[in-house]
Amino acid sequence: MLRFFNRARPLNKITDRQLRTANKILVSVSVDQTVSHLTCFRPQHNVFANALVTYETLGESAAFDQLREYYSTVSYQTVADMWGSSDVSYGRIPAMGVVMPWFRESFDSKLRRICVNPEATVPLSREAADYGLKPPEEFGWQFFGPVSEGVLKLEWSRLLSVYLSIRDNGYAPSKHGHMHGYVLASESNRKVVVMGGKHRYSALVALGVKTVPILLKTKACDLYVYEHQLNQWPQVVNGTYSYETASEIFKRQMSGVHEDF
Repeated sequence: MLRFFNRARPLNKITDRQLRTANKILVSVSVDQTVSHLTCFRPQHNVFANALVTYETLGESAAFDQLREYYSTVSYQTVADMWGSSDVSYGRIPAMGVVMPWFRESFDSKLRRICVNPEATVPLSREAADYGLKPPEEFGWQFFGPVSEGVLKLEWSRLLSVYLSIRDNGYAPSKHGHMHGYVLASESNRKVVVMGGKHRYSALVALGVKTVPILLKTKACDLYVYEHQLNQWPQVVNGTYSYETASEIFKRQMSGVHEDF
C-alpha cells in the first residue's frame, strides 16, 4: 500500500476563492481527474504508464519498443505541427518552444530557457544535456518526438528507475518533492494538469493508484485557469493565439487524448 502526505486536502473541498488567492495548495485528487501537461494524456491512455505495465507483463524489450513507437508516431517539428494549425507564425518555432494560451511566457523565451541549442531545427533539452547528452548528435526531449536514440534510452532509463523505486520502496514526496500543476476549469468540470513529476505520475498510474497528492503550484500561469476568461489569457491578449485556436487547445487539454499508442 502506497502512503501519501496526509495533509493533502481533497480538491472538491477547495473553494474557487482559495484557488484564486493562494500561492500553493496541496490537494488530494482522483487520478481520473488528472491530465498530463502537453501530451494531454488521460490516465488510461498515458503511454508512459502503459509502457511500465508492458514491462511487468511482457518484459523490458517490449516496453522499450512501445516507447520508441510513441516517439516515432507523436512527432512534431514546429508548434504549428503540434496544434495542426496553418498559422505561419508558428511554423518557425520548434515544437519544444510551445506554450499554452494561458501561459505567461513567450515561445522564444521558453525555447531559450529549456534548450541548449534553441536555434536548431530540433533542439536538445537542457534536462537531457544535464545527463551528459550533447548536440547535434542528440536531440529532443521527454514529451514527444522526434528524439535521438540517446534521448529515447535516457527517457526509458529514468522512467523505469522511478517506477522501480516507487514500486519497491513506496512513494515518498516528503523526500523527493511533490508532483505539481494547476487546475483547468470549464463550466461543468475541473481537471488538474500535472506539469512537474511526469515520471512519478506515470509510475503511480501504472501501479493503479486511484488518488494522488498534487501541489498546486506553478509560475507558468494562474493556479486556476477558467475557460470563460479565455479572452484574458496572456497569449490571447498579445495575439499569439486566436480566440478560436486557444479554445480548441483548452478543449484538447481538458478532455485529454483518447488514443492508445
